[in-house]
Amino acid sequence: MLDELFYGKRESSSTPYAVINYEYIHRELSKKGVTITLLWNEYCERAYANGEKPYMSTQFGDKYRRWARITKATMRITHKPGDTMQVDWAGETIQYFDPITGEEFKAYLFVAALPCSSYLYVEACTDMKQENRLMCHIHAYEYFGGVTRVLVPDNL
Repeated sequence: MLDELFYGKRESSSTPYAVINYEYIHRELSKKGVTITLLWNEYCERAYANGEKPYMSTQFGDKYRRWARITKATMRITHKPGDTMQVDWAGETIQYFDPITGEEFKAYLFVAALPCSSYLYVEACTDMKQENRLMCHIHAYEYFGGVTRVLVPDNL
């Protein structure tokens, strides 16, 4: 009432904001190649198709993170320093070019992570064969300056 007295009657938006399906977002984010930006674009398309107003991308992300924190949709895992090293080949290949010939090549990225400190080691390889995989493990341990108690591969 005082608000109206000082600021006048505010007009409410004729178009309501589109409802965010948090469970759907959470499920989709666990899939390979899916990002919050991609899901926000899909959300906007659905909202416009239904004549609704979508939230801006920052609000969309903030609302999802708040939902995830409140509903405990994410689980915090604690790690001991130097206890584990997690390794995997990262997603898609990357392209690189020979600067002299201009020939295009594909590289596979080996990634090793120390989860407690979030230190990363990344190495590009021409293939994912056993010899390269083992050399990458050796190079990662050399880079980190020691070995961990446990090695956790993404898939065997």
